[in-house]
Amino acid sequence: MIRYIAIIFLMIIFVSCDSATQSNRDIVSEVVGKQIIIPDTLTIRIKNDTINYDFSDAGFKILVYVDSSDCTSCKMKLGKWVDIVNEFKNITGGDLNFLMIVNSHNDEEISYYLERDNFPLPVAIDADGRFRSLNKIRKENEYQTFLLDESDNILAIGNPTINPKIRSLYRGILSERTKGEPKEFISQPKGVIMQRDTVYATFRISNPDNVNYTVQELVPSCDCIKVQSLDTMPSHGFLNVNLKVVPDTLERSFYKYVDVFFTQKELPIRLSVHGFIKTNTL
Repeated sequence: MIRYIAIIFLMIIFVSCDSATQSNRDIVSEVVGKQIIIPDTLTIRIKNDTINYDFSDAGFKILVYVDSSDCTSCKMKLGKWVDIVNEFKNITGGDLNFLMIVNSHNDEEISYYLERDNFPLPVAIDADGRFRSLNKIRKENEYQTFLLDESDNILAIGNPTINPKIRSLYRGILSERTKGEPKEFISQPKGVIMQRDTVYATFRISNPDNVNYTVQELVPSCDCIKVQSLDTMPSHGFLNVNLKVVPDTLERSFYKYVDVFFTQKELPIRLSVHGFIKTNTL
């Protein structure tokens, strides 16, 4: 049932935004529900750090394919992906992986873009085009981004960095399949850290309202987090919350958070950090 609902939503989006033809609708219907195959020969990295990353080990995945036929950096849209992944990780409680596969022979150029934008998410360069040949990826940019389920089956297609309706569609699918996410969040991706490093993060929560908010409780997702803050967020002021995450409790990838409850608000604000651990064996 969800497959057909997703197909209907995607058809509506393509029709309303792009005057889609029957061909567009046929493509959507054909693709949704099929399994994406990830080559096991890909080397995955964050900037220039290789990571031990099992992309398929999550309930939800976003897979972005980028070809180098023209402006590669324009298609990558690195800054926009950080915001989207932050949002979707908070909806799913961290149960979402991301991977960008770039079909390019120019490793130096791609490395420059990743370093320039300080991109903290996983990227693989597929110079031989193995991924595209295994999955018969279309050349149109709007058909090169996928929302996947736990078995790498396609739930939806479309690029949320260039179409806000696709972003809403992805958000709706993730929210429908999960529950209990807070309405507000602030997230910080930390990229790659060493196994013995300690992660520090400071979050500033702004209060635009005419009332003071009293901190009722700070609820961390695990004992590996130490959190400090003041007791009150003044009207039209802000509240700083400091997090310290102990790395010994972390695995290869991590998503840790603190829910900040206020006496005067029904739902908490979630403050999260996520990233990857680089061990000495990599």
